[in-house]
Amino acid sequence: MAIQPLDESKKSIPHEYNEHSHNTQEKHLEAIRWRAGEFCPKCAFVGQMDRLRDGKYYKCPACKKLFMMITDTMFGGSPVKLLPKWFVAIWIEIRAGNTLVGFTSLAQVKEALSSDLIKRLSLPQIEERAEIAEIADRAFRQFRTMQTQHGLDASAFTSAKSQLRKRLTDLRDELDEYLAGEYGVKPSDGTAYQHWRDRHQPFHWFVEFYGIMHKGGFDVIIGNPPYVEYSKVKKEGYTVKGYETKSCGNLYAFVLERNARFNQRHGRSGMIVPNSAICTDRMAGVQQLLIGTHTTWISTYDNAPSRLFAGVDQRLAIYITDVAKVSTSEVFSSRYYRWHETFRDLLLRSNES
Repeated sequence: MAIQPLDESKKSIPHEYNEHSHNTQEKHLEAIRWRAGEFCPKCAFVGQMDRLRDGKYYKCPACKKLFMMITDTMFGGSPVKLLPKWFVAIWIEIRAGNTLVGFTSLAQVKEALSSDLIKRLSLPQIEERAEIAEIADRAFRQFRTMQTQHGLDASAFTSAKSQLRKRLTDLRDELDEYLAGEYGVKPSDGTAYQHWRDRHQPFHWFVEFYGIMHKGGFDVIIGNPPYVEYSKVKKEGYTVKGYETKSCGNLYAFVLERNARFNQRHGRSGMIVPNSAICTDRMAGVQQLLIGTHTTWISTYDNAPSRLFAGVDQRLAIYITDVAKVSTSEVFSSRYYRWHETFRDLLLRSNES
């Protein structure tokens, strides 16, 4: 996913994110949600949905239930009229890149440069530049919130923001070159370097979230990682390095490992993963991550007669971990859930470990 930086005027926000048109944003949300085909969020029926005249509601031809495009999404609890503000906030805050490729700490950069004494001398400057960028960016984001809510003039900040963006770009470029060396790619080979960069899209966590990573990580992490065989993407030239779960052979295992590294000492995390993550020999590395020295809750779901998510024909598990360090580990598991679509709204509410 490629996200262009936000300019200093709200005019730079793409039309589908413009805060003055929730109709456009609903269409954009529809295109994203139904990119693989239309389906009903109530009964999981796959096929053409009926549009009602008011344009806000859809009707499933199978279960006859009405729903809105925001139904069962992160926007579901908000009035439709707030959708524009949600979209503007997402556009301002989102940071795109590859979760699995990139430096997470200055220590990793130091390790990558262990054989180059000259380049290692630049490490203090790298950390200082990352810290300054974090402080400045936080201030600009706070001002952006005020501008969005109150229509304040940002012209005075245009030059300073542009300078900040250039500093961050220069720092990212420098770190990309160091990381490319770890993959055996020389930045001096322009074509090979650009191909590697486009294919891997590095994301340097300690730069993008300096304050958070410097304090030990995130308090809460939630997600739905990709269920993709590593062998498939490896054939296409995409590789990862430094993962203990590499033998698991699936990208979601690598995401879980990185997730464990990013969690604050007293934080929590939750992910949706295939059931195979908790019951197959190949995923022993993942299971060790889930057991650890913390408390884990796991609920498991069949894919028949109904699926946990429409369009995902897999048996899935949802886990939540409390990563506070304790002397022993505790794992709690639910029963194996099978349900009919009629009871979907009660499914998670009635889930007891």
